[in-house]
Amino acid sequence: MDKSPKFSAIAMDANHKINEFARHCLSARINSEIIIAESLEQLKKTTDLEPCEPNRYRQVSPSTKYMTIFWLLIQLFILKRLRLSSFQLLLPTLAVIFCLKLLGQNPHDLTVAVYNPDSPPIVSKHVLNVLDSNTINLIYHDNLDDAIQMVRNGHAWAALEFPANYTNSIFNQALE
Repeated sequence: MDKSPKFSAIAMDANHKINEFARHCLSARINSEIIIAESLEQLKKTTDLEPCEPNRYRQVSPSTKYMTIFWLLIQLFILKRLRLSSFQLLLPTLAVIFCLKLLGQNPHDLTVAVYNPDSPPIVSKHVLNVLDSNTINLIYHDNLDDAIQMVRNGHAWAALEFPANYTNSIFNQALE
């Protein structure tokens, strides 16, 4: 007979089942309590045996299965390949830190070309005075083409144009 017998109710009688079971583990279940027998005779004397097959897999809850898989993956990919894992962890972190350091600072000294034909320039001057002078340097031009040409040449970041009736249109909208 092989070392890991498969039990079958049809092929074996009750005594043979008990003998095979006792050879593997001298224990039995009586009324859902596990009883460990001192000898084969004591095991044979017990009644209402529910023989458990020693080579069967036990039922495991799904969460335990997933935790086992998780820890095996950690052992395989992180602990055995520590250098690669630390590189994979540190590289994105360093990339984010460098991007925030380079791009996260406030802009300063941006040159903006301004064309303001508004008369009287009450509201447009107020809008331009609200802008932060440390961030934006305003350069006034007499016509729009000079302001746009300054941007095309790379001497200014933007060109800002106010319409000729900007103050009047703002006052008219406020009165309506």
